[in-house]
Amino acid sequence: MAVLSLTLGRARDGEAAAWRLASVSAQDEGRAAPVAPLLEATVRATPAEAPVVFFLHGYRYDPNGAAGHPKRDPHQGVLRPGLDPIEGAPRPRLPSWPATLGFAGAADRGLAIALGWSSLPPADVRWAHPFSWAYAACFPVAQAVASLIRRAADARAHGGKIDLFAHSLGARIAFLALRRAAMEGWSNRIGRILALGAAEYRDQALRAARCCREGGPEVFNYLSRANDPYDAALQLLGPRPTFTAQARPLGAGGLGRRSPGWIDIQIDHPSLAPWLHRQGIAPAQGARLCCHGGFYTRPGIAAFHRRTLDQRWGGEDLRRSGVQEALEPRWARFGVGRRRDLPPPPQLVGGREVETARRPWPRRSAS
Repeated sequence: MAVLSLTLGRARDGEAAAWRLASVSAQDEGRAAPVAPLLEATVRATPAEAPVVFFLHGYRYDPNGAAGHPKRDPHQGVLRPGLDPIEGAPRPRLPSWPATLGFAGAADRGLAIALGWSSLPPADVRWAHPFSWAYAACFPVAQAVASLIRRAADARAHGGKIDLFAHSLGARIAFLALRRAAMEGWSNRIGRILALGAAEYRDQALRAARCCREGGPEVFNYLSRANDPYDAALQLLGPRPTFTAQARPLGAGGLGRRSPGWIDIQIDHPSLAPWLHRQGIAPAQGARLCCHGGFYTRPGIAAFHRRTLDQRWGGEDLRRSGVQEALEPRWARFGVGRRRDLPPPPQLVGGREVETARRPWPRRSAS
């Protein structure tokens, strides 16, 4: 078994809302099975050197079928177990995350735990503040996810760690689960978090970064200038006031080296393609203006993710290999991020920095 599909369901008790594990299915056997025994037995049977990865999707999915549209089911889309569409399901637009990372093969490849949750708001809030509802729903979902991660980690032999592969709001869930793990003292059981286009505010991500102490998890924060419009949507549609410092999204500029276990990587930075080529990975050519799925559809990026998990790369490993951590300015794809009236950088003269005189722009001659 290489792919295990889990579904979280929302259970309401008066005004309180809780999330519970609604179903577990062994996809290669096509049947439902009891929750805890199958999860623990499957993780326990995975080789100690093979990765065990939780996959967390983002906004506008509903594995419970409440939306009445099969394309909303992540287990028929990005979380499906194989590259081919599921029989009887609509042909998906996006590739399967477990399959592109190599989990559709033999059992010794590792285990992909595809976790679906309802990120599509109920009908009573669907036309009011849908994204704010989904953003807030991430907190109780993350508590349930953290419990599952700990159960899987306890079932791993020889202290093996659990990795997380999370996109958009799924990255927010991963950060919240990491914070709970740190509070309970077991964050060292999380190995790597691959956060793709995280739909999260910068200050909230900084709280998660503080959990990446020595011996703790490694966080790979993937950014993209093609994702700038979606970061702007977080500011406009999220729960925080738009034009405030608290509303600054993580994707605007990352966190830098705030923690030894955290690294920011811009996937469409011009310097990343030569680095990927040196690693034997065929990189993408050119850059798109606007794309939220490029974190897993961009040519070469899936091979990068797979090698990060297989070879247990860390942030310091990437830095020593020469990966570029510099980020382009926000809105650089639209020509807004670069201002031509900024002074040029200082020059070194005799070992000292000397400000370079700003070159005046030519004035139009009077006619």
